[in-house]
Amino acid sequence: MRSTTIALLFVAILAAVLPAQTVVKGKITGVGGKVPVKADVLLREPFDTTIVSMVSADRTGRFRLTIPSTGVWILVFKGVHHADEEVAVYVEGKEPFDIRVRLRTYSYLSDFNKVEAFGSFNGWYPYTAVRLDKEPDGEYTARVKTTDRSISYRLLGVRDEGSTEGTQSGRYSFDRLRGYTTVIAAKDGEAKIVFDPRKLIRSEKAAEVTFANGPSIAARFNQIFYERLQFEDAFRAAFRAQMGSRGRNPEAVEFDFAGPISSVAKQLDSERDSILRRELYLNYLTLYMIGRRIAPSFYTTVLRDIPPASPVWGLGPNSLYYALGHSDLSETQQKEYINRVIAENRIRRVKSLLLFDEFMESKLKEDKARAGYYYDLLVNEFGDTPEGRRAAKLFTNPDPLSKGNRVPSFSLISSDNMVQTITEKSLMGKYSLIIFWAAEDSHSIELIADLEKAYRMYRDRKFTILTISVDSSYSDVIKFRKKEWPMPWLNAFVGKDVNDKTVKAFMAYEIPKAFLVDPNGLILETGKSLLGKELEKTLARYIKK
Repeated sequence: MRSTTIALLFVAILAAVLPAQTVVKGKITGVGGKVPVKADVLLREPFDTTIVSMVSADRTGRFRLTIPSTGVWILVFKGVHHADEEVAVYVEGKEPFDIRVRLRTYSYLSDFNKVEAFGSFNGWYPYTAVRLDKEPDGEYTARVKTTDRSISYRLLGVRDEGSTEGTQSGRYSFDRLRGYTTVIAAKDGEAKIVFDPRKLIRSEKAAEVTFANGPSIAARFNQIFYERLQFEDAFRAAFRAQMGSRGRNPEAVEFDFAGPISSVAKQLDSERDSILRRELYLNYLTLYMIGRRIAPSFYTTVLRDIPPASPVWGLGPNSLYYALGHSDLSETQQKEYINRVIAENRIRRVKSLLLFDEFMESKLKEDKARAGYYYDLLVNEFGDTPEGRRAAKLFTNPDPLSKGNRVPSFSLISSDNMVQTITEKSLMGKYSLIIFWAAEDSHSIELIADLEKAYRMYRDRKFTILTISVDSSYSDVIKFRKKEWPMPWLNAFVGKDVNDKTVKAFMAYEIPKAFLVDPNGLILETGKSLLGKELEKTLARYIKK
């Protein structure tokens, strides 16, 4: 689609998220207004399964938790024998939320002749689940061997999709991977699992979410979110139903896109709140994506209506790259939009998805320098995201600036001697520490004391330092060196220019950035091992005292 300018990308990584500490409280109930045996509330960011925090409801179903910052957040309400309910909340200040949730029950099968149990007794492996036999009294039972005092398990073959907790125990444990598990005691190396269909809680009532208190747009924001989940679920159901007759091609699925699209369009015509309009545009965009509708002007309209920093993108970050690729924005405009998203958006998954797409695009175009840069960001700064893990698993580092590679060619005029030219060749024969920095950057300034110490310790052992300033003004560098530190090593100035040849060669789009080069011009170390207190330890490994 395009190759993206890397300027300012690293600003995204260091952007601070200001705390807003918003309190959410409320109550969870189930069928008939009764409180489930166990109920919990999970907090996570949109489009992310990582649980940020979790609280359990008390015996009356009441709960209280804190949302750490502004933006869009997802609350997942859970209860034993009830289906999860997701609620989207838009936090823009410290105004508290009071949310009342009545959960719906599962949809159960009519025939339980294939009920199976899996759990701690078989390593939670569903393919070796134990079949439960039907007893004369209508119960289903199985006995499993164990050396533990108790076992945890879940049941298969009870509801339409997935597994469920059992019916025999009032003790339930929550597992972040599996959900609620039934815990029963074992005796004499054996545990008896009992499933009684008559104890299942059944109801046709839908879940209900009420905002008793909160921002004026809170209920409407969640309703728009819920509508998008509904038409996504409806399309998936249609896809599964038609998969056999129409193959596995989503484009071949017969589905009524006109109805939902018309509904969103009408809502947009009457909606005046900017936040809600952006969320409606995201719903609109999702429908166009699923339906494979190509209308470049439409995608451009969406991108212009939803700012790069909008937390709404967190509800559908995959839609963002799709919209850019199908819009009629120029390549330059697309670059600018992506740079702003990575620099300004607070949601990490939005950034990691964009970075991974850009990484793959760079690899396809065989742009090794850019691919290497994106790889480093994904693995080092977003290694906990699915995209970071995927990049680390599937690819090796294509970075030409990694250890063992030759230092790039460069030619700079010395800031201290205008007739002296500093090149990679002039540094040959010594260990060279090359650092890009700025007097206007607080992180860079913090390093100078450690550089001074290292220089005094190793300058007589074939070691030198080259600091390359990327300040906006050279006068700032002069003032700093006169007032703060003399920096008695090699110095050069390239200015705040991302198109400078040396900046590009070293991909120094974030500062401070450091490289340790051996006497033969090969890169020994890069990154954090050369910054702060780690510098002395690193130098000691290579330079003999």
